[in-house]
Amino acid sequence: MTPRSEAVAFKEGPRRPPVMPALGYDIYILFHLAGAFALAMAYGGLGFWALNEKEAEENRFKKHGTIAHGVGLVAILVGGFGMLANLYPGESPMSLGWVHIKLTIWVALGGGLTLLKKKPEYAKEIVIIAFVLLFAAGSIGANHMPWFGA
Repeated sequence: MTPRSEAVAFKEGPRRPPVMPALGYDIYILFHLAGAFALAMAYGGLGFWALNEKEAEENRFKKHGTIAHGVGLVAILVGGFGMLANLYPGESPMSLGWVHIKLTIWVALGGGLTLLKKKPEYAKEIVIIAFVLLFAAGSIGANHMPWFGA
C-alpha cells in the first residue's frame, strides 16, 4: 500500500452499524403532537389576549403561555428528530427536502411569539399566520408518515 492509499483508508474508517433510537416511534410521535398542541395553545392564549388590546403586564398567564411555547417547541424538535431516527436508521434524513421545510416552519413559529410581544397591533395577522403554519406543518408531516403510504 502506498502512503496515499493508507491515508484514504484511515480517513474513511470502518463502517459502523446504525445507532438505534433511544425510544420507540410511538413515544416520539406523542412528544411531537403534544408539542404542537402546546404551541397552538400558547399562540391561541397569548394571541387572543393581544387581540383584546390588553396590556401584556395585565395578563397573569403570560408566563404560562411563554413556558408552553418553549416546552412545545422543544417537544416538537425532540419528537421530530426521534421519529426521523426511527424512520431512517443509519441514514441522514436531512437530505429530505420536507425536513428542511418543517424546520423552517418551526423556526418561524418560534420567532412569532417574540413578534407578537413586540408588535401586538399585528396580533390578528400573526395568529392567523401561526395557525396556517401549524396546519402546513401538520399536512407536510402527515403526508410523509407510514400510514399514508409514503
